[in-house]
Amino acid sequence: MKTVTSWAAVVLGGLLTLIVSVCGCSGEGESAGGGSSSSRPNVVVISIDTLRFDRLGSSGYRRKTSPDLDQVTSRGVSFRRAIAQSPWTLPSHASLLTGLFPHRHGVTQNTHRLSPSIPTLAEVLGHRGYDTHAIISSPFLTNQYGLDRGFADHVRVPGKPKPGAEITNQAIQLIEDATDPFFLFLHYFDVHSSYTPREDILQLFSRDYTGPADGTTEQLKRFRDGEVDLSKEDIDFCSTLYDAEIRELDEELGRFFHRCQELGLESNTIFVLTSDHGEEFLEHGSVLHGRTMHWELLQVPLIWWGAGVPVGEVREDVATLCDVAPTILGRLGLSEESVGDGRDLFSEAQPMNPIAFAQADHNRAVDDSLAMMMSKRFKLCYDFETTKVELYHLEADPLEMSNVASEHPEVVGRFLERLKKNREQQRTGEAISERTEAEIRELEKLGYLDGP
Repeated sequence: MKTVTSWAAVVLGGLLTLIVSVCGCSGEGESAGGGSSSSRPNVVVISIDTLRFDRLGSSGYRRKTSPDLDQVTSRGVSFRRAIAQSPWTLPSHASLLTGLFPHRHGVTQNTHRLSPSIPTLAEVLGHRGYDTHAIISSPFLTNQYGLDRGFADHVRVPGKPKPGAEITNQAIQLIEDATDPFFLFLHYFDVHSSYTPREDILQLFSRDYTGPADGTTEQLKRFRDGEVDLSKEDIDFCSTLYDAEIRELDEELGRFFHRCQELGLESNTIFVLTSDHGEEFLEHGSVLHGRTMHWELLQVPLIWWGAGVPVGEVREDVATLCDVAPTILGRLGLSEESVGDGRDLFSEAQPMNPIAFAQADHNRAVDDSLAMMMSKRFKLCYDFETTKVELYHLEADPLEMSNVASEHPEVVGRFLERLKKNREQQRTGEAISERTEAEIRELEKLGYLDGP
C-alpha cells in the first residue's frame, strides 16, 4: 500500500514526459474535434449518483432499465463485486478521485473538505499535459468540499430535477471541441431521489398503482422516521419510479455514447462508468441511503471499455472505487508509485484485492460510527458507537440476512483488529467554510441536512 506522501511527491515533483506504451492504447480513429489521434489516450469517467449494480440489465435485472449502458458493457469489462467506500456521495467521490479509503482522505462528514495536501486524479493528469474538465451536478463535488481541485474547467449543472440532458449536451459539445489528450469527469444526479421519471417511461414498468407514494425525498424521509405509513406495495412503487429514472437517464447516456462512437473516441479513449452508492427499498427495513453498509448500498457498477481494455469480460474479484485512479494511471503508463490505497485492476503484477473497506455513514445519531470490511467470503459491519457486530457469509448468504458473527469468532477478531487500526489512523478533513442560506436550503431539499 502506497502512502499519500508518495503520490503527492509524484504530483508536485513529477513534471515528467508521459510515454504511453500500453498495448492497444493508441488509436487510429478520428479524435475529438476532428484532429489526429493522440498517442496518449483520453480519459472519461462517468459517475451516476445512487445507481445500484443489481438494477442494470447487464447485471441480470428483470426489467429493461439500461439498454444503452448494457451495449457498452458488452464491449468492455464489468466488475460484479465493486464496492463503494461510503453509502453516500461525498466520502465515496473523495475516494474515487483520490484513490484513498475514507479514513485516509478524512472527508467523512458533510462539514469536511479535502485537504490541499492530498492530490487528486485531475491534478495528476493535469500535470501530465491533460486538459481536465468536469461537468457535475451534486453540491458535494464543488469548491466548498475541495473536489473540484485539478479541473481547469469545472461546470456545475444544479441537481434535481433532471440535470442529465444539459450535462449530456455540454459533454457532447466538449468532446467535439476538445484537443487531445483530455480528462473528462461527468457526474449525473438524475437517479437520486426525488424520483420523477417521465410518464411515458414510467408506463413501461407500471400502469395500475393508485396509492399514496409519490417518490419524493421528503415523503421517504418521513416514512423512514416513522412519521407516515407506507406499505410494501407503496415502497415497491417507489422502487419502480427509481427503475424508470434509470431508464430515462440511460437515454441520455446513449446519446453521449453514440456521439463518442461517431467521433471514433473508443479507439483512443479509456471509459469508466461507476456510482458512489446504491439505494434501499426495504431490503433491510429502510429506504434511501447513508445509514447502513448493506449490499444494496455498497455494491455499485464498475464498467470499463475503450482503449486498451479487454472486451466482453465479467470479473468476480473484489474491486473498489479506490481502484479507479490507479487503474487509469496504469493504463496510461504512469508509475505505480502514484497509487494510493487501490490497485491497477488490469495489472497481472498486482494481486487481487483481498479486502475492501467502507465507512462514513451519514445522518444517524452519531455520524461516521459504522465501518465495513469485506473479503470475497465474509463481510463485517461494526458500529464503533454501540459496539454491535454483524458478520455475513457472502457465499452462503449473498443478501446478508443472517448474522453469523457467533459462528466465526476468528474472522470477527481478525476483521475487527484491522478496522480498529484504521480508526486509530483516522484523518480528519479540513472544515468547510460557512454555508450560505441558499446552500443550506439546497442540501435540505436534497435530503442531506437531516436527510439521506
